[in-house]
Amino acid sequence: MRSLVLAVVLLVGFSFGSTVLANSGPVEVRFEATPGDVTYTHAAHTRFGAKCQSCHHNGVLSGTCHRCHDGKQAPHFKVAAHKVCKECHQKKGGPVNCKGCHLR
Repeated sequence: MRSLVLAVVLLVGFSFGSTVLANSGPVEVRFEATPGDVTYTHAAHTRFGAKCQSCHHNGVLSGTCHRCHDGKQAPHFKVAAHKVCKECHQKKGGPVNCKGCHLR
């Protein structure tokens, strides 16, 4: 009986843990840019209070940013990212100059 309880606890814990990991997105996302690529780390941003909806305003299952942010359906990704990122960085004390995010 003890073994069964332990097995159930481990299974539920593992399932919950993998769901949390699966829902936290990739560790890093790299955006290619001429002045230098921008590497976004989910963990660093969630530590400062960023929520999924901060960037994924249509939900995480809606696809990549570029799917909509092509300049036709929605503002080009570069315009949208600069607006959203800079506004948040100004509020939270993140970098707001080019070299703070665009690394060569």
